[in-house]
Amino acid sequence: MRHTLLSTLRKLGWVLLLLAAGRSATAQVPRQGAQHILHDLHKLQNGARVLYLAAHPDDENTRVISWLENQRHVRTAYLSLTRGDGGQNLIGPELGARLGVLRTQELMQARRIDGGEQFFSRAVDFGYSKTADETLRFWDKQKVLADVVRVIRRFRPDVIITRFPDSSYGGHGHHVASAQLAREAFALAAQEDAFPAQLEALEPWQARRLVWNQSTWWNPALDSLAQVREDIFGQAVGAYNGLLGLSCNQIASYSRTQHKSQGFGVSVDRGAVTEYFEHMAGQRAQADLLEGVDTTWARYGWEEPAARLTEIIAQFDPQAPHQSVRPLVALQAQLRQRQPIPEKNYYMDQVQDLIARCLGLHLEVRAPRSFLLADSAVPLTVEILHRSPLPLYYFPEHPPIPRRETMLTNEPRYLRPLRRPISQAEELAYGPPARLPQNRSVELTLKQKPLTKTSQPYWLRKPYETVFQVEDPLQIGDPENPPVLEMQVLLGLDDMVLALPVTAHYEYSDRVNGEQQEPLLVVPPVTAQPATRNLIFVDDTPQEVELTLRSFGPRELILGAAAQKWDTRLSTDSVTFGRQAYQSSRRVKLTVAPQAGAKTTTLRLLNEQGEALQDLDVIQYPHVEKRMVLQPAEIKLQRIELAKRGQRIGYIPGAGDEVAQAIRHMGYTVDRLDEAALREADLSAYQAIVAGIRAYNVNEWLPELKPRLMAYVRQGGNYLVQYNTASRDLLSENIGPYPFTITRERVTEETAPAQFLLPKHPLLNTPNALGPADFEGWVQERGLYFAGEWNERYAAPLGWHDAGEPLRKGGLLVAKHGQGAFMYTGISFFRELPAGVPGAYRLLANMLSYKSADDE
Repeated sequence: MRHTLLSTLRKLGWVLLLLAAGRSATAQVPRQGAQHILHDLHKLQNGARVLYLAAHPDDENTRVISWLENQRHVRTAYLSLTRGDGGQNLIGPELGARLGVLRTQELMQARRIDGGEQFFSRAVDFGYSKTADETLRFWDKQKVLADVVRVIRRFRPDVIITRFPDSSYGGHGHHVASAQLAREAFALAAQEDAFPAQLEALEPWQARRLVWNQSTWWNPALDSLAQVREDIFGQAVGAYNGLLGLSCNQIASYSRTQHKSQGFGVSVDRGAVTEYFEHMAGQRAQADLLEGVDTTWARYGWEEPAARLTEIIAQFDPQAPHQSVRPLVALQAQLRQRQPIPEKNYYMDQVQDLIARCLGLHLEVRAPRSFLLADSAVPLTVEILHRSPLPLYYFPEHPPIPRRETMLTNEPRYLRPLRRPISQAEELAYGPPARLPQNRSVELTLKQKPLTKTSQPYWLRKPYETVFQVEDPLQIGDPENPPVLEMQVLLGLDDMVLALPVTAHYEYSDRVNGEQQEPLLVVPPVTAQPATRNLIFVDDTPQEVELTLRSFGPRELILGAAAQKWDTRLSTDSVTFGRQAYQSSRRVKLTVAPQAGAKTTTLRLLNEQGEALQDLDVIQYPHVEKRMVLQPAEIKLQRIELAKRGQRIGYIPGAGDEVAQAIRHMGYTVDRLDEAALREADLSAYQAIVAGIRAYNVNEWLPELKPRLMAYVRQGGNYLVQYNTASRDLLSENIGPYPFTITRERVTEETAPAQFLLPKHPLLNTPNALGPADFEGWVQERGLYFAGEWNERYAAPLGWHDAGEPLRKGGLLVAKHGQGAFMYTGISFFRELPAGVPGAYRLLANMLSYKSADDE
């Protein structure tokens, strides 16, 4: 005879206790050890909150976050106004939106290590900005200010810390703007007439103080200043945590090193460190960041639960953590009875997590693949491994409850499920409970549909310019999408049922790295990836591009391509993917040729319904969780009047860019020159050799090969070096035949007028005569890391400057050397060429085609 779950529980005298099953803003690395449990029990006692605020991923001071979380046990979050999508990438080709997704995950991984939480505003990182006024004008100040106010009202911090000052002293315009927004939001968050629509879900909040986290990088005399100025004080943040076996700044070093795409790997810092804070607004602190802040549960009127928690900590036995389970369950029940306040669910979630860890539970939900289709049921395997001596029950015939559609509450740390309690009306049949065996796995199977649409990051679902367009305002501030599939596993203990959340994942075994786990991602049934996003036509010769069609399920695809006044021909217009087609791929050739009057346009790849296919880009590196980005599968077609000399180009890879591919579009044959090829190849075969961006930052072998490269130049070759960062990882300043220095100078205004300083120079005239029109339509910037000083033998034919600044002449240097030429350029070809800027192609063609005889 079958029973409903409720009738079964009634017979057992059990009470259904649905523990809070929220997901924290940052998924934490599992920490089952008794020392970690005790550490987190101490953290649970603290009621204080601190919000750290800056402009970009990697701006946060991980030493301060780690110290607050792991020594002071303060709940701490970092609000990064941008996702860093306007930066460069030291480890791969991702730029723009894809880089933003990568840097988001680097921040998430950093928070997993230092224990903090993560928020973002909708601001887009549009690249380096020299003033806060420019930044706030681009961002639409009121929108980003509203986001900062929203996060403050969600997180309700006692103290807000900025990384930068709100004056020009902070340098980068984004940095200064972040502090200015923090100062305004500090006051506005408490005002009911400020952004009143937010108050439907949130409450006004006044933080106690706002401080600037000063740095000896700006002011080496901070220690002395703190002795004489009342508005500056220092805090020792390098304390050793015996439970974790690490110092706070040691943890911070590991956290900081996760910003790998920006080259922020650091040596581990283990000893004493002092951080300094300068008062900005609110109640001034004399010597401690949390001065005057009630850090206990008494601030919530939770004296009795606080006393119970103190008793749990006093009686905690690291040899038998399971003895704390029943006291923690009683604490959870006490918290449930308290009046609802924004912080309540957060603490209930933490208690729930501690209950599962004290039980020694291992809960897994595994899917058979990592890519899922939104409309297909997924077979799942649920593994329950109970390792404590406590009697624990499960329901063999009862599948775990899927997470329902979710809604945000005013507690920002997690998505709160909109639960539907199990009731008799549902009449769901379940079998009776069975006791879990000790230390032996039990597996359940079920099928479940993903609860989300495609796993496109929520901030990329709508077109945007300088502020992301977010469909659901309640999602603003969230670091990323909720998981694709989360289940609640029901387990019985004494007279209650625990509903424990588990995120489903894909798992496999690698012969070298062992067990590997990947998140689940929801994808379209078929995706299409063009081998290039741009086709450049310098004449009417047809060009061929390869399309990779990738299937995630059985499907017959009728493929089409459309572009007005361009001839398009597919090698096949129908592709069939069978039942075993998961992640199978087909390659299709697309031939394109311009008709008379063809203009620059976009070619779109379509299915049989005339719907645009999507291009799937998977962001995957060992140090972060896998994520995906979808963009329309389309190709920009351009007619460019372009002449060139030579046929073969050698390309030395740098930190990752698409410049070599763009050079191929110009009609050149491009060979990749790694260390071995550069040592052994006949370099005289090349019209020019080009070093990729940051080549002298990442290739340790490259400075050693200078004699060979200079010999190539002397014999008539062209050597073009694209920008390198003027930082500690510049491997050599001896790059060219004559001295020059690399600075941090840049021109950030992409519309800054180009000035022809040497109007007759061949780089501006041969084989393409350049004019003002060639410098229209550029994106993000003119260039970066310009040369600062150079030997008189270099010529600087081109200059430009941002408004109100002096002329910058170091964006392009050229010097004859023997029969050839050396060039250094900070011009951002790595952005302009993938964006299809015609003038950038024409300028580069002149550089590649250069002959010293043209000067004579």
